[in-house]
This record gives sequence, C-alpha cells and structure tokens, in this order.
Amino acid sequence: LKLEIAQYCSAATLSSLALVERGFQAHAERELYTSIAVTSESFTGVFKTLALNIKKGELIRFLTVEACRMQPSENHLLAKALLSILPTLVSLKDLRVRFLADLETSLIKELSTTISGAQFHLHTLFCNDALDITQIVKDQYHLQFLGLYRGWGGSLPTIQLLKVLQADSVPLPIVFTLEREGWNAGTHNCIELFPAFLPPGAARNLFQALKPVFDRDRGSEMTLTCDHICSAFIFFDDIGDTTYVV
Repeated sequence: LKLEIAQYCSAATLSSLALVERGFQAHAERELYTSIAVTSESFTGVFKTLALNIKKGELIRFLTVEACRMQPSENHLLAKALLSILPTLVSLKDLRVRFLADLETSLIKELSTTISGAQFHLHTLFCNDALDITQIVKDQYHLQFLGLYRGWGGSLPTIQLLKVLQADSVPLPIVFTLEREGWNAGTHNCIELFPAFLPPGAARNLFQALKPVFDRDRGSEMTLTCDHICSAFIFFDDIGDTTYVV
C-alpha cells in the first residue's frame, strides 16, 4: 500500500513523507532517485549525497546532467563531481550529459573512459560529440539510442564516425545529432538522422521510435520534444526507404 501511495506523490511530498514516517523512507527513495536531473544550481548537494550513500546511487536509472548556464570553473567542477559517482550507478540505463565547450581535454578523456568502462549497461545516451564516441559505442553494446549535441568539438563528422564503426562491424544504435536552430530557440529543434547505417527494417517508423526517448527528457536548457522540431536532415542509403521512416 505504501508503494502505491508513493507512486502518486510529488517529489516534495515524498521527501516530506520520508522525513516524518520512517516506513515510507525506502519507497520514497526508490521513487525519488529513479530519475535525477542535475543542473548548475543543484549539483553540489545531489552529488555529495550520492557520494556518501552508494545505495541511493544504485537506485538511479535515469540521469540528466547539464552545465548550460555555468561559468567555466563550475563546468569543470560538475564534470569532476559526475566522474566521482558514475562508477557507482550500476542500475543506470539512460544518461544525458551536456557540458560547455571549454571542458578540459583531460576531463573529456576521463568521461569517455568512465562511460565506456562503467558497470552499467546504457540503453540511451545523449552527450557532447567531443567524447570518444567510437569507444563508447563499442563498449556500451546494449546502447539503443545515441544523441550527439552537435558542434562541441567532435573529432569526426557524424557520418564519418558511423562509417568507422560500421567498418569495424560494430552494432550501431539509432544515432541522431541535436542542434538549436536560432539563437533564442528554447529547445533543440534541429535533428539529423542516419537510417542509412541501420540494419534492414530498423528504420521503419523511426520518429515513432524516438518520441518516447524525447518525451523522457528532463533537461531545462536541453529540452527535447518532437512537437518543436523545425528541421530534420535524414541520410538514406536508398531513397525508397523514405516511405518507412515517417
């Protein structure tokens, strides 16, 4: 009964319940920590809690980390804080991280290595294209959706990156790039899709497959919604496949 009640409570109510009624604590924490969104205002407290209590980190399945409004020094601190707790998030399935473009090369390499070698098995990853995407895709072989924030220092154009992976016979997830079209755009409204690199039949109803992935987004500065996409660039192997994508 307590679990049923917890599922209908807001985050604020769950927090209060956990404080005033110990019997609700386990149920409240399970609901509160399943999905975490970390921004510049909240990261210090959240990561400190996770560092002190590994059991709470084991509950996290969806993690969003964004540094869109940070100063460079805060950007680096957030990356270091994330690195400190990522290995403990063994249940993580959906990771969405976006840092400012001035992140130190050493931190970019460490983030790539940590995501690649972590004990979790990602289903969905959104990240800066500056990370070592080739190694991450090879190591995170359960990955089904890969979103790349475009123009953040990637060493290879996306098509060339996919060709490298394809040549190595690496199973590819559904890959897409995300960009804002217009300086004042409040959402990532420009998308590139690459059905040419998917197995036969995998491109069918591509937008329908992506919609629930977009709808689960919890970012404030990297919001994604299918309803607000204004430009879509789609790379086909065979123009006849256009009838299956939409």
